[in-house]
Parts: sequence; C-alpha cells; structure tokens
Amino acid sequence: MAFAATELQFLQKNGFTGKQMAVQLQCSPSLNYKHLRSAGMPMRQKYDTITDAELEEHISSLHSNHSNAGTEVRSLPNWLLWSFPITTND
Repeated sequence: MAFAATELQFLQKNGFTGKQMAVQLQCSPSLNYKHLRSAGMPMRQKYDTITDAELEEHISSLHSNHSNAGTEVRSLPNWLLWSFPITTND
C-alpha cells in the first residue's frame, strides 16, 4: 500500500496528526509514519534547523525580557521546611 506524496503533504499541512492521517488513509499509524519518513516528511524533526546566531539571539532576548531567569537557584525557605517536620514511626 503506497501513498502519493501529495496526499501525505496535504494531510500534514492541514494539521492532521499521525493517527488521524492513518485513519484517513486506512492504514496503521506505524505504516503511516514509515511512509512519511520515506517521503522525507517526518512528523517530528529530531533536530531544529536554527542557526547558532539565531539561537544566541533568542537566548539574548529571553535574558533581556526575563532578567532574573536562570541566574540563581533557590532552596526552600527554612520556615517552610519547619512547617512540615519529618516524622518516623519508630
């Protein structure tokens, strides 16, 4: 059972999930994913195609919009730790 690449492209571009595509094409989801991969249209990209410069720009934007994000690690405050004492049944 082979599918035309145009059928796969149409369904993929119109937001069908892999399972929905399989129902539409009357095949199993695994066979659908196999045909998508062989047509060079995997449902999920393993790696993003963003360049290093674009990544740096995105990170810089995040840091400027959220200046405290990722700059410090906080532990629970002592008062919260004291509120929930650990008990044992010895």
